[in-house]
Amino acid sequence: MRVTNKMLTDKVIYNIQSAYQRMQVTQTQLATTKRVQKPSDDALAVAKTLKIRDLIGDNEQYQKNIDDATGWLDNTEPALDAISTLVADLKDIAVSGSSDTKSASEREALGKQVEALLQQLVTLGNTQYDQRYVFAGSNTLTKPYDESQSVSDEAVALTDTTWADLANANLQQGSVSVRGSGGGVYTEGVDYEVDYATGRIRRLAGGTMPTGEACRVSYSTDGISSVNLNVASTDGEIKREVAPGVWEQINVGGQEVLSSKVDLFGLMVRIKNALFKNDGTAVNAAINDIGTALDQVSSAMGKVGVARDGFDLASARMDTQNTNLEALKSKLEDTDMAEVAVRLQAEQLAYQSALSAASSILNKSLLDFLS
Repeated sequence: MRVTNKMLTDKVIYNIQSAYQRMQVTQTQLATTKRVQKPSDDALAVAKTLKIRDLIGDNEQYQKNIDDATGWLDNTEPALDAISTLVADLKDIAVSGSSDTKSASEREALGKQVEALLQQLVTLGNTQYDQRYVFAGSNTLTKPYDESQSVSDEAVALTDTTWADLANANLQQGSVSVRGSGGGVYTEGVDYEVDYATGRIRRLAGGTMPTGEACRVSYSTDGISSVNLNVASTDGEIKREVAPGVWEQINVGGQEVLSSKVDLFGLMVRIKNALFKNDGTAVNAAINDIGTALDQVSSAMGKVGVARDGFDLASARMDTQNTNLEALKSKLEDTDMAEVAVRLQAEQLAYQSALSAASSILNKSLLDFLS
């Protein structure tokens, strides 16, 4: 086959362009540190890299879940620790208040201490993390516990002129109202009298109240008379996904902490009122319940501790997995800088050689053909 000058020229230009393109690709790899610039460079590596990126993205979400769980537990643990300390203080007060040597005024002072502990317990029961209530079960957006100072229609039978105990002591002065079984309203000082400090009431002779009347008494207390639940339940579970298909619980409900064996709110109200009523026997009877309450709080603390350790391990495992995935992704798509630098030098030399050869081959004039 006859080789024409045009064919020779086209071939030389093609070789120069090919050398230049190879050098350009190598320069790009060196500048970007990425071996794969487009899918056609290495389709298999690109497919594997996309899969790895998906896995890393999933792990980032799992890590966010773990971080949220850790933050939740970081707020739960100190709250439980404070509740445990509070219950221990309650026991010390109860032991002291049950002593036969305590006077009425001394028990009243202890009752005020219990009132302060009760207010702290309500606050702890409403502990929040990120505007969510940690002890509200699955009803995290609703404040679970609300204190009350009002008592409505407490049933009391007033016989003769004997003092009858109301459920609460330390009543607000003038807050007591009494209705009879027929709905009639009686008058304080005429039909009955009240000892507001001790929470006692009795019928007065000469009034309009019949002997043995089954009355309904309403009143307000100076402290907390009861703690009400504002949600349907506080025992719902909250879970976070920490790995594909692996869900871990992050909460302990208020029911488990505060009322699984003993209603701690009710127990504190009972002890407080017994102290205000100067009833050492009733205080002593509550000491065993305090021990049970301390056990239920300790059990919840243990559960939270185990969960906290589990999320720490999951976080460490996630860090290791992400490190391995990043290393594999780098191996697939990153440039071996030393290798590419050597190859670039070779390709630059080849390009320069191609240019030199072209200048010799294509450096022809009309005189070369006439000689």
